[in-house]
Amino acid sequence: MKIRLLLLTFLIATCAVGQGLKRKVLFLGNSYTQVNNLPAMLAAAATSVGDTLVYDMYAPGGYTLAGHYADSQGVGRIKAGGWDYVVLQEQSQKPSFPEYSLADANLLSKQIRKYNPCARPLFYMTWGRKNGDASNCSFWPPVCTYSGMDSLLHKRYLLMAQANHTEVSPVGATWKYIRQHFPAIELYNADESHPSVAGTYAAACSFYASVFKKNPASLVYSAGLGAVDAAEIRQTAKLVVYDSLASWYFPDPLPKAAFGYVAGTGSNEIRLMNKSKWGDAYVWNFGDGNTSTLLNPIHSYLSNGTYTVTLTVRRCDMGTIYQDIFQKTISFCAFTPTISPDTIMLCTLNPDTLWTQTADAYQWFDSNGDSITNATNRYFIPTQADNHSVRTRQNGCAEMSQPAFVNSIYSFSFYYIDQVAQDSICLGDTVLLMLKPVTSPQPADKDVQWFRDGIPIPFSANDTIGVTATGLYHAVVYDTLYCPGSPIFTTAPLPVAFQNCTVQVSGKKMLSQVSIYPNPGKYFNIQIQSDMKGSGFAVTDVLGKTIREGALGKALNLLEMGDIKTGVYFLRIVEGMVFRLILD
Repeated sequence: MKIRLLLLTFLIATCAVGQGLKRKVLFLGNSYTQVNNLPAMLAAAATSVGDTLVYDMYAPGGYTLAGHYADSQGVGRIKAGGWDYVVLQEQSQKPSFPEYSLADANLLSKQIRKYNPCARPLFYMTWGRKNGDASNCSFWPPVCTYSGMDSLLHKRYLLMAQANHTEVSPVGATWKYIRQHFPAIELYNADESHPSVAGTYAAACSFYASVFKKNPASLVYSAGLGAVDAAEIRQTAKLVVYDSLASWYFPDPLPKAAFGYVAGTGSNEIRLMNKSKWGDAYVWNFGDGNTSTLLNPIHSYLSNGTYTVTLTVRRCDMGTIYQDIFQKTISFCAFTPTISPDTIMLCTLNPDTLWTQTADAYQWFDSNGDSITNATNRYFIPTQADNHSVRTRQNGCAEMSQPAFVNSIYSFSFYYIDQVAQDSICLGDTVLLMLKPVTSPQPADKDVQWFRDGIPIPFSANDTIGVTATGLYHAVVYDTLYCPGSPIFTTAPLPVAFQNCTVQVSGKKMLSQVSIYPNPGKYFNIQIQSDMKGSGFAVTDVLGKTIREGALGKALNLLEMGDIKTGVYFLRIVEGMVFRLILD
């Protein structure tokens, strides 16, 4: 693989010196692409040094990437296929907006690769407006200046390329360098947004470096610009783009082949699991004259024997096919290992054990066909729910068993605690807590243990419990059918707080200062008779939410409670008094 990469590098260098390259490029953009006809200018620049650009352009004014994805004309050009690059240019302002989504860039990239397996999407990084985006400055201050808008565009286009493992042509970065070092070159049209001829020429030089991977300083074509300006633009594109190509290039690494396998349910059957990375096409050779291009094939052999399974993974990029090969030896012996029992339950206490027949060597595997570290004995104690297989070796022959299924009781039920009697949270009252399943029906084969502040509550084995003390309550559910004594679920803790409430209007001291009536009340005003003028009050529900508040401004205060549902509420006076109100 290293030799082939060196050869590829040598061929590219040779082409850059003496051979012309041909590239087919589709431009999907808007007026930034269409003004001064960027593709035609790039083609003229390439022709001036012996290279060829075959291009097509679809660039309606103001178009977005979403518009291109929904437009049959742009999509039709993608589906025509045969492109080396498809250039994608977003509407000039959108990537600088907050919360910009990469969804449309991702969708178009997938579509390009679907119909052009060897093509690369190429994102056209545009520039900030000459003096910022005045139309959006008021709601998004970062775009008020050229620098702020340009930096956001720069960031978002890099994210587009990185997210889609492809390239970006950094035209905006070229413009920024020219603005800083050659301010006499006017890159903008009179509208301070679209490119002048010099601006489009800067874009063409940048794209030449991106598409042909050649030095734009060697270009002869100058688009009618003065010799000095044209040379400065070409030199900038060389410095920003060509000399830093790796900074704008984010493709996947070379393909990496890998697979695992387990025995199937049929005779001499294997189920192959593709674990390759960065591949587009897969070719399996089963070692018996049969092949497959499926991602995860199943194959049956006609007879016992040893076979070498080969997976070749390929990826096409710019017409070059990269590939990697991975092999495994699979045997079908005179003996076939089995696992006993073939189905067990994963228990936290006294876990079951899987066994196989006596052999010379053992290796246990998970459902992905990966070997389990240190699982090299005749027995295996599972630690997670999964399908497990074992490969045993005897008399020099190794064969894989069919999988045994390890199920987990943890997945059976999920519970929560419901505080049923929420209207009784005063000292001396009882709160009823009930254990409820998230889904129905609730399993019957279980035990329950309740806890307060982490300490077991004696004789609390029912689904409901009455509590009278403040604390954090939780329940642990134990299985009694499959794994007796094993906890299968622990609820989230529920805080229960009992308050020191004054029941109705009892208490001589308080009674002389505040009286409340009627209490209990029915759908009419509650009256507060008080000599504590100027004191603040608040009415809260049992969860602590304030529903009424104000000041005791006179001897007789009326609280309108007609819109409040029935239940228990609390009247709190700033001096620390708490009264319980009952609406029934």
